[in-house]
Amino acid sequence: MTLYTIGILSERSGVPVKTIRYYSNRGLLPPAAISPAGYRLYSDQELQQLYRIVALRRLGASLKQIREFVHQDISLNDVLDRQLAAISQQVDTLHQLHRQIQGLQELQGNNDDADHVLHDFWSSDAVPLATAPRMVRRMVTPAIKSSSLVT
Repeated sequence: MTLYTIGILSERSGVPVKTIRYYSNRGLLPPAAISPAGYRLYSDQELQQLYRIVALRRLGASLKQIREFVHQDISLNDVLDRQLAAISQQVDTLHQLHRQIQGLQELQGNNDDADHVLHDFWSSDAVPLATAPRMVRRMVTPAIKSSSLVT
């Protein structure tokens, strides 16, 4: 069995050393062995595990979900089902925000008094309290970064 240092594992996988250490410290990627000098050593099995972890992170899985998957507490279908449900909820929230912005544009019309329009809009029943700007920013920012609009 070939063993790799964390630096070699990083080179082979394209994952930064710092990230590999983080996953290792969190119990997601324990080393296959520890060298006499105290270095973490990884085999091809851990390399495959790292690929699984990175793939699940790219799908938006939480570290908790990945840990459950790695420890075989949940299946891949469970992780994917949870992600689909979360994404569906985010899409619904974004559609609601889209409708609200369109409504605000209609309210604005030719009115130059932005404060008045915003006050009327936010004090109306059209805006549920659950649509918090911070929540929307967390959902929208990754989509904007990955879109072709950002160069």
